Amino acid sequence: MTNPRKQFAAATGAALTMLAALVCALALPTAAFAVTNEGGEYTYTGSPNDMRTTGQTGDQIWNVQTPVSVANFFPGQNDTVPYWQIYTGASITGSAKSRLMNGNVVFENEVKWTGSETDANIVGYLGPARLLLRNGGSLAMSNAPLRIGQQYNANTTSYGTLFMEAPSALTVVGNNLIAGNSNPGTLWVDGGTVSVTNGIFKTGSTANKDGYIRINGGKVSLGSGDNDFLNIGSDNNYGSLHVSGGTISTRRTGGVSGETYGRLGMKYNTAADIYVDGGLLDLWNERIVLGDWYTSVANGRVALTVDGDGRVVASVVALGRNGSGNTAVVNLNGGRFELMYSTGFASYGNTGNSRYVNFDGGTLALVKDSRLSFTQGYLGATGEKVVYPKGGAIEVPSGVTAESAVSFRTATGYASRKSRLRIPALAT
Repeated sequence: MTNPRKQFAAATGAALTMLAALVCALALPTAAFAVTNEGGEYTYTGSPNDMRTTGQTGDQIWNVQTPVSVANFFPGQNDTVPYWQIYTGASITGSAKSRLMNGNVVFENEVKWTGSETDANIVGYLGPARLLLRNGGSLAMSNAPLRIGQQYNANTTSYGTLFMEAPSALTVVGNNLIAGNSNPGTLWVDGGTVSVTNGIFKTGSTANKDGYIRINGGKVSLGSGDNDFLNIGSDNNYGSLHVSGGTISTRRTGGVSGETYGRLGMKYNTAADIYVDGGLLDLWNERIVLGDWYTSVANGRVALTVDGDGRVVASVVALGRNGSGNTAVVNLNGGRFELMYSTGFASYGNTGNSRYVNFDGGTLALVKDSRLSFTQGYLGATGEKVVYPKGGAIEVPSGVTAESAVSFRTATGYASRKSRLRIPALAT
């Protein structure tokens, strides 16, 4: 069986060169029953439900021979060690609350966590916590959030990281999937499927902690009815979504409504990024906003950057909705940005914010789509369109009317040619 410590050594080392460290800790009672601390292979029957070890000396494989149902399920370790608990075989269901509070765990089986809003499911609560889904492993939540990075008793050092490889699956129904809730958190998807239904795919909550979502492959599917589906940079944390492969798409079928349900930078947030340099971010029937701040917020900055061979599809992108003295930016440094509704890039709300659409090698395409009844491109009322040395392209198909109320201009003086994301690190 592949050792996950060796498997992630290269990926973790590379990530740590660009991500800032996260740490987490947890202080709940130790297991009521002794759990072996040695490496080796064992059988898990559901007792004890607190599987945390202290002083573990090697990787452990726990075979689940028949489906197990317990009230609370606490895998992992009480201390920081370089070893893993690997669960394989039949399913495990935690019916009350389940938490990876500290340590390293692999799910290669089907795991269900139920819980509630108050008894949330958590990865990272008391110490550095890493959860890996692989080899057909799955984790499903219903009616309770999944919080990756959660503060316990004012502990500012706890963090969580959830990795995914193909084949694997992560499902949240009826609540939110949050990276960086009240302590820093990371969701890193190299493959597999992520599905969020009637909930929000988001970074941050109410604390000043970073959240990072990285999609390198696989498929992320978001469906929320007439509610928010995507929040990157919630409240006063820094949040970033980096898409370098795979697909993120929405399942809403009703077309664009008057409200915005995808938000980059909201409430008290002052810094958030979406960076797409590969793969596809497909929000074809969504109205998204860059900068949905509270009216009291000033000096906020949000940016959606398309680069490399990345592709972004959206219906309406609204720049700088609320607040005053803030900046909302779309950077077309490469790749392709497709717009397919009546207002394209729009000013929306308070005009006291600065709005920019920067061309430096990318393509803006106004496209027809059979899923929408009509298309015409209108490139905003108040934002500036700035052309940098690499230029750019605008594609307008036959039968589509395109106009821009603001003239394009070339860049003058000094400007930034690259974006640098501030993102939290993987657990080491």
